[in-house]
Amino acid sequence: VGKNDAEGCFYYVMELADTADGEKEKGGKGAGENRPLSPSPPFSPATHTPAPINPETYSPKTLRSLLSPAPSPTFSPACPGRLPIPDCVAIGLSLTTALAHLHEQGLVHRDIKPSNVIFVNGVAKLGDIGLVTDAGDTQSIVGTEGYLPPEGPGTPPADLYSLGKVLYEISTGLDRRRFSELPEDLPSWPERAAVIEFNEIVLKACAKNADQRYSSAADLRADLELLQRGKSVKHARLSGRRWEAGKKLVGVAVIATLILIAAFWPSAMSKRRLPKTDFSSTTKPLMRGTTNALAWQYYQEGLYSSRKRTPDGIQAGLGRFQEATRLDPRFALAYAGLFDMYVAQANNLDEPPPDLNSKLRATAKALQDLDDSLAETHTAQAWVNAEDWKWAEAEREYQRAIQIDPKNLLAHTHYGFWLCQWGRPDDGRQELLRADDLDPTFPLFKKNLGHPYYVQRDFTNALAQYRKSLELEPVYPVGHFWMGRAYQALGTIPQAIDEFEQWQILVNTNRTKVEERYHSLRKAYAESGARGYWMRQLELANDCSRTNTYYLAEIHARLGERAATFTWLEKAYLERNQMEYLIFDECWDPLRDDPRFQGLLKKVGLEK
Repeated sequence: VGKNDAEGCFYYVMELADTADGEKEKGGKGAGENRPLSPSPPFSPATHTPAPINPETYSPKTLRSLLSPAPSPTFSPACPGRLPIPDCVAIGLSLTTALAHLHEQGLVHRDIKPSNVIFVNGVAKLGDIGLVTDAGDTQSIVGTEGYLPPEGPGTPPADLYSLGKVLYEISTGLDRRRFSELPEDLPSWPERAAVIEFNEIVLKACAKNADQRYSSAADLRADLELLQRGKSVKHARLSGRRWEAGKKLVGVAVIATLILIAAFWPSAMSKRRLPKTDFSSTTKPLMRGTTNALAWQYYQEGLYSSRKRTPDGIQAGLGRFQEATRLDPRFALAYAGLFDMYVAQANNLDEPPPDLNSKLRATAKALQDLDDSLAETHTAQAWVNAEDWKWAEAEREYQRAIQIDPKNLLAHTHYGFWLCQWGRPDDGRQELLRADDLDPTFPLFKKNLGHPYYVQRDFTNALAQYRKSLELEPVYPVGHFWMGRAYQALGTIPQAIDEFEQWQILVNTNRTKVEERYHSLRKAYAESGARGYWMRQLELANDCSRTNTYYLAEIHARLGERAATFTWLEKAYLERNQMEYLIFDECWDPLRDDPRFQGLLKKVGLEK
């Protein structure tokens, strides 16, 4: 670092970074593949042979170049843009050493991200000091979106938050905006346990509250060193919490004794009485429904992961709620979280697991057995009743849930959803608005608020409301699906195709197959209009290995083929396949006066 007075500038020089294509020049694997960076982390100059530098083609090797040659908000489902956990630990150790030194000098980096981490002789180093400033300088909001903490940059905890997001990306292959989701296929990874342990460090580094993060880079490094030695960070923290809890209990006992002495000693000396103090209004339990601190932690993480309703978020929430119930089999709220994830799978995945219905019912039964006084228990039972077309029983259960807890979010939004299915959009809107008022940041609630408009055939306002869910979460699959439905109902098929394709890309692992499907639909529409589009949909549906009888009936209805429509609707009725949408979906409007359709409504229990 220096200063050139003659030129009137400051400058800094550092070692030349390794070349980005060094691995390729040596015949190794290309960037973005899941491979170790060196034979045995941590990396060191002794084990690293630099590739020759060609000044004409030189590009520095950065952490970003290793993760993905073309980063996007959603990496591929197979997560190739990640590194093995030993490499993640080695990189974390190197960068925490750098940050510890920087912070000791009273400075902060303010722009830690993968593209600013370079490799010199195989060692990860922090580059780009253009935003380095004195610690505590929080006046300027600088840095890169997604790596900035909620309170903004300019402090050591803010740097640790940014580093945590980097560690999240390199260990999961997911974009930092998807924190704290975990990859959907994580259970199948050979190093699943190592990823989960590493994620314990990431979660603390990226805690929303700065006071809950690591107090220093040295503390973060200590946990990384623990992992490197083969120890469990999770177990170490649990032991620490138990020790702290034990000390607190001893302290409470001592304080209680002193309080008793202070209370009764004056009474013995005089007739005066001390005023009573009511602590009930100020003291609240830390946990609900469990005494297991780790189970409570997994439950809280599950709530956080489940909010986005993306496939990865659902999978992460499912795993955390399952772990919470394993740690405490009597933890009813964790079962409620599990039930919510099963409902999310049913509504958000292209092909839900085949045993999903039995899991939903078993979890609802477990909730009843554990605690029938919870609003969540009655919400789960209401959903099961609705799935069985027991509409009156379902409505009673939803009303009971709301009576128990007027602020129960899922009770309001599920009740509002089913009211729309039952042809009562105004009542449904009231319940859905209550849920959105209680939490206006939940994409599910924004999406559901479009349904009353849809039932009223106001597709323009329905479309606007569905779009709001994507403003909160751009990769929310069902938001794209319902935008596609609204565009389709408006007759703007090209836009509908675009939205359906986005939905399928987000929920389907075979992107090439999805793109081929929607290319053929665009071609069919371009050649033969709406009828060509629906004829191609019919061909694709008939080629599918899993027959969707309700959807086949819908296609024939849109083609104006009544006989085939009722043939497939009868089959859908026998299979109990999506018949609750008979009032909701606009494709049945031309059939509503047909006695056969009225008979189906009566059999399903939806006649008015």
